[in-house]
Amino acid sequence: MRYGYTKDTESKRVLPLNPVKPKVRFDGEEFLFESLILKQKMNSCHNFEVVKEYFSQDEMWQAKPGELVEMIGSRVLIYLEHLDGSHPYEFSGWVTDVQIDSWEDFTDNPDCKHRSNKVRIIGQGDVVKLDGAATMNSFVDCSLSDIVVQTTKDSRLDVKCNPKYKGLLSYAMQYGESKFEFLNRLSYTYGEPFYYDGRALFFGTPDDPSSEDLYVDQDLTSLRTYSSAVPRKYIGYGYLPMEDQFVRTPESFECNDQHWMVDTITKRADYLFPDKGMVEAGTPVYYDSHIYDMAGDRRSDAAGRMMNIEGETRTCRIKLGGLVNIFFPLKMDVPWLGQYRIVQIIHRVDKRGNYSNHFMAMPSRYEYVPERFMHKLIAYPEVAIVSDNNDPRGQGRVKVQFYWQKPLSLATNWLRIQTPDAGSSDKVSSNRGWVTIPEVGDQVMIGFEHGDPHRPFVMGSLFHGKSGKGGDTENHLKSISTRSGHHIVFNDDEQGDWSITIKDQGGNAIHLDTKGKNIEISAPEQIKISAKDIVMEAQNEMFLSSGKRTQQSTGGDFTHVIGGKTQIKVEEDMALSLGGNLDTKAMGDVALNSGGDMRQESSNRIRIVSGGKTDISSQSDLTMESGTDVFISK
Repeated sequence: MRYGYTKDTESKRVLPLNPVKPKVRFDGEEFLFESLILKQKMNSCHNFEVVKEYFSQDEMWQAKPGELVEMIGSRVLIYLEHLDGSHPYEFSGWVTDVQIDSWEDFTDNPDCKHRSNKVRIIGQGDVVKLDGAATMNSFVDCSLSDIVVQTTKDSRLDVKCNPKYKGLLSYAMQYGESKFEFLNRLSYTYGEPFYYDGRALFFGTPDDPSSEDLYVDQDLTSLRTYSSAVPRKYIGYGYLPMEDQFVRTPESFECNDQHWMVDTITKRADYLFPDKGMVEAGTPVYYDSHIYDMAGDRRSDAAGRMMNIEGETRTCRIKLGGLVNIFFPLKMDVPWLGQYRIVQIIHRVDKRGNYSNHFMAMPSRYEYVPERFMHKLIAYPEVAIVSDNNDPRGQGRVKVQFYWQKPLSLATNWLRIQTPDAGSSDKVSSNRGWVTIPEVGDQVMIGFEHGDPHRPFVMGSLFHGKSGKGGDTENHLKSISTRSGHHIVFNDDEQGDWSITIKDQGGNAIHLDTKGKNIEISAPEQIKISAKDIVMEAQNEMFLSSGKRTQQSTGGDFTHVIGGKTQIKVEEDMALSLGGNLDTKAMGDVALNSGGDMRQESSNRIRIVSGGKTDISSQSDLTMESGTDVFISK
């Protein structure tokens, strides 16, 4: 542990502070001012105010207000340097406002009035060029570096991008926000530092070649520390839809606290807040270890909020995003306070060069974005058009194009579809449930999981003025129709065609007549019924009709059982052929009548047996022939 000054640090102590030489230039022309305030903080565009004071309002208004107003949009360069030429500081930006202030107010004495005659030139840093109109944009399969480069490419800013998160984002959306607000949100979501130091824009882990030592008895005129117990035990969870995998950090997952004071505070905080919270990742999770990164960022955020410092100095060598080491005099016998990163600083200087700053800093070991710098954003359902439904993974996903994406030739990545019933079972490995993938060109409503613009999904489809027809009178029609013209129509008109109809474009149809209690099956060509067993029953009559030919065939026995009479009528010839015996029995008489000849032939023996009397009669001749003998016996 480091205490006070060592011999090395004692030799490196800077000389007593001296004033600065301030310079302010607008479009290259130096501007004389009364006072200057420059406010900088992480995740902001910064702002400055240059004040010029006039002796009287006459003098001020004679300074051509029109020319002052024309300063809006001017380029500004602020330059600060100590008189010994050390530690120069530069800031560049743009003028956004001009305020001409001729105002009368009261001093502490009500009878004494004071008039303020000032011109205030107000502006922001170069990064304000990214903070223009709110708009929409999207990115598919891009890294954070890709997104930052594409978003800032037209700004002419010096961008230093080194995010620790190197993976690809399946889909990211700039949602009703400026480019700066979008990058700001990405910064918080992925725990990447994001700030403008006056000359360059940093996104991701900054390059820290050196740090500045600040001494309480020399550099720091004021110092305040904040120590707070903050709950930091969280279990993070997320979901990988492509693998159907729920992931979470184990309860034993911990963040190593690498600041000696923070380590002490966290132990006390963990004792005070022993319960472990559970929070959603807050961003799409693409792989297992991603959830650890997200949880680590949140724990770092909590740990970083446990220890903060605030101070005032008269040296302009400290900068936003820079590192400072805080030391105490050796005589105090106090350990060094540690290393901190400047997250907010306010510079003040007057025309005589009297300079001071007020800063806030957090432990440098924690690369995170303080939550207080983040503006919450919620995405709401939005209409889009399906642009592709040929999912390369065969998982029933679609790509959609929001209406604002069309002129930009953009679209989403593959999105999941919400349906009334979806899943699998031990019998059905996929597509169990209601499977209706929207067609290309269909209008759909897009929702966002947890309100996150990066996680869209299809909520359902919508009819519009050109595609919707409605359910007709009293909403009696419900239907399901496919792209090629297949229909299932439910008709609830109980006084009309109360029915269910299934039909296709080829003319095949099944009609369930609910009102008449009939079922009609029709086909332009053939109807084929195939089963192991088929049973057909009619409580009343059964009719079989064929326009041409009727054929019955069976591979085994064929039995007709008739409870009443049977009538077989043949308009032409009838042939009866059997491969075996023919046995005809009747409980009553048997009559065989022929309008022409009747002939009985057998290749073997014919036998007529009667249990009673047998009569053979003929209206004409009776002929009996035999190839051999004829026997008549009694």
